[in-house]
Amino acid sequence: MINTKLKTRILCSFIFFTIIITSTFALVGMLLLQDAEDIITDQQLDILIKNSKIESLEGVSIYKNKSDIKEKFGLDSVPSKPGNYHFFANNEGKQAIIPTGIFDRWDMWVANPRDREYRIIIPPFEHKSKKTWFVVDLTNSEYTESKMNSINILFYSLLGAFIIIAALSSIFASRWIIKPLKTLSDSIKFNDTETPLNLPLYSNDELGYLAKVISKYDEDKFQQIKNEQAFISDCSHELRTPMTIINNSVGILNELPLNDERRDKVMARITRSGKRMQRLAQTFLLIGRQRQDELEKIILHDLIHDTVKEIQSLNPHHELIVVNTVPKNLTISSRRESISILCNNIIGNCFQHLQTGRLKITTTLENDLLRLSFTDNGPGFSKPTENTDSNIGYGIGLMLIERLCKREKWNLKLEQNVPHGVKISIDLK
Repeated sequence: MINTKLKTRILCSFIFFTIIITSTFALVGMLLLQDAEDIITDQQLDILIKNSKIESLEGVSIYKNKSDIKEKFGLDSVPSKPGNYHFFANNEGKQAIIPTGIFDRWDMWVANPRDREYRIIIPPFEHKSKKTWFVVDLTNSEYTESKMNSINILFYSLLGAFIIIAALSSIFASRWIIKPLKTLSDSIKFNDTETPLNLPLYSNDELGYLAKVISKYDEDKFQQIKNEQAFISDCSHELRTPMTIINNSVGILNELPLNDERRDKVMARITRSGKRMQRLAQTFLLIGRQRQDELEKIILHDLIHDTVKEIQSLNPHHELIVVNTVPKNLTISSRRESISILCNNIIGNCFQHLQTGRLKITTTLENDLLRLSFTDNGPGFSKPTENTDSNIGYGIGLMLIERLCKREKWNLKLEQNVPHGVKISIDLK
C-alpha cells in the first residue's frame, strides 16, 4: 500500500467516487435518452407504415429481395418476418450488423465502431409476391447524436464542477475526521512518561473505542513496567545479600588462623550463599528465556528427594523436618529444569524463613490435573489469597515462583494452612 497521508487518501477517495458516480449517472442517462428517442422513432415509423406513407420519408430505400440488402450493407442475414429491426454500419455503410446480444453491442461500440444507424422495416403482407423491405437511414435524423458534442461539453463541465466540489468537501471532511485524531495523538505525545495516559473523553464511536484500547494498553504497560522495576529492585537486593555475606565471610576468613574451628562455619556460610546466588541466577535466566525446553519423563519423588538432600547439606543444623509423601512410582511429563527450580525455590524458601517446624510435600489429582502441594506450619500470613505477589509471605522467592508458574502455564494457589502456616499448590499441566 502506498504510504500517503490521511488527507490525501480522503481527497483521492472523494474525487474517485465523484468521477465514478457522475460517469455512471451520465452513461445511464445517455442510454435512457437514446432508448426513449428510439421508442419515439419506432412509433413514428409504425404510424407511417399504417398510413402507407413510409415511402415519403426522407432516407428510405425500397428493396424487393434480401440479396440486394446483403450486398449493399454487408449483412450476414436479413430478417423475413414483419417487424422493425435495428442495424448499424460503418461510415461507408458496410460491415453492417444486427445486434442480438451483449457481445454484438461490444463489437459494435468498442471493437469495430459502427456510427451509422438504420432500420429495416417489413410491413405486414398477404402474399409472398408483395413482400417489401424498407431500409431507413436514421444517421442524420438522430437528435441525440447531432447534439453529442454539446452533451460531451456539458458532461465534462459538470464533471469538473463536481470534482472541485468534491475536493472542497474533502478538505472539510478531513479537518472534521482528523481533528479528534490529532487531539488524541497530541494527548499521547505530550503525556508524562512517568504517569499513565490521561486521554480526553470521546464519544462512543470508533475513535472512542480506539482511545479506550490505547488507554487500557498504556495502563497495562505502565503497570507491567512498574512490576518489572520492582522485580529488578528485589532481584538486585536479593543478590546483594549473599554477595555481602560472601564478602564479609572472606574478610573474616582471612583474619582467622588456619587451625581455627570457626573457619568451617564461615566456609559453610560462604557455600550456602554461593548456592543461593546460583539458584537465583538460574531462576532469572529461566524466566527470561524465550525458548522452551523439550518435555521429558520425570520421577517426581526422586527429584524432590534430591532437592531436599542438597538443601539440607547446606543447612546441616537446621531443624526443619521435610516429609516427602509423593509416590515413588509417580512419573510426570514436564521440563526438568522448571520443576527443579520450582522445588528449589519453595523448599529453599522454607529453610530460609523457618527456623523449625514441618514441611509436608504431597500430590493429589484435581480435575485430571496433578496438584503438587507444599504445606508448612510456620507463622503463615494474615489473609489467604490466590495468585499473590511478592508483598505477601516470602518476598522475592514467592515472586519468582509466580513468574515461573505463569511461564509454564501452571495454576498457582497460595492459602492459609489452618491453624498455622502456608499451603502452596501448583497444578501441573
